[in-house]
Amino acid sequence: MQGPFWQFLRHEKRLIIDPGARPAYYKTGLYFSAMNAETHQSVIRARWRGAVTDAETGYTAVPDILIRSQKRLQLSATEMVVLLNILLHWWQPDEWPFPRISTISERMGIGRRTVERAIQSLREKGLLIRLRSESINGGPSVRRFDLSGLIHTLERLVEENERFKSKQDNQ
Repeated sequence: MQGPFWQFLRHEKRLIIDPGARPAYYKTGLYFSAMNAETHQSVIRARWRGAVTDAETGYTAVPDILIRSQKRLQLSATEMVVLLNILLHWWQPDEWPFPRISTISERMGIGRRTVERAIQSLREKGLLIRLRSESINGGPSVRRFDLSGLIHTLERLVEENERFKSKQDNQ
């Protein structure tokens, strides 16, 4: 995994990205705050109170640019929620998520085939790749979702937004 986001994470592991924070400094369209992970978690817990207590009722970090660009990315509501369900399973930056289609369909209350069509559409849009089956530590086989296309697309959108803002500032 490459790009400014990953370089930042590798070099500044004690810092986390907080798009809603006031900028300590500004880089690649995201605000980076100097809160450590513990402070960030307490802010999230204060915001969501009892709804966020542990791993079962935790939270998922989603870049604002993904939500704000849903129309621009031509993501249907179903595709967006399927994508959010995949992101829910992405715990480590260097390990792609591997939720089962049946898990996503049960959560959403829709058929497996509808989830499969949404995933196919996300693949066609270049946002994800469904990898081959693999066994993890001798356990049951899983199929990971490579999200590098989504990351590159969002990084490109951030760069375009920066150029647009810069152009407007110069007019």
